[in-house]
Amino acid sequence: MTHDEIRAYETIAKCQSWIEEAKPLLERGAKAESALAALQREVALLTEWRPMETAPRDGTLILTLNDDDQYRLCFWYSGQVERYWRMHHSFDSCVPARWLPLPAATEALKKGAVLP
Repeated sequence: MTHDEIRAYETIAKCQSWIEEAKPLLERGAKAESALAALQREVALLTEWRPMETAPRDGTLILTLNDDDQYRLCFWYSGQVERYWRMHHSFDSCVPARWLPLPAATEALKKGAVLP
């Protein structure tokens, strides 16, 4: 075996070693990409306006947008006689076209939580 062939085998061995060392990093990178994609899907769900047919009708406070591009905090009011979308802290009705869920912190505040 010539000196050049020995060096070629040594170089191949080093490359194989680097590949083995890089495998865990590549696997972590793939996991990170998968986690990022999942997070992006969740963010899209939280920021994508939804049709009112899908809005909760259990008194949950939601952010609404009407056809005049006015934002309102509303909830479904279900009284003994009337049922309608009602603005938060008001008896006024609202006519929303689309809605978004509120972040968890907002829901906690609605239930009386105190921020630090």
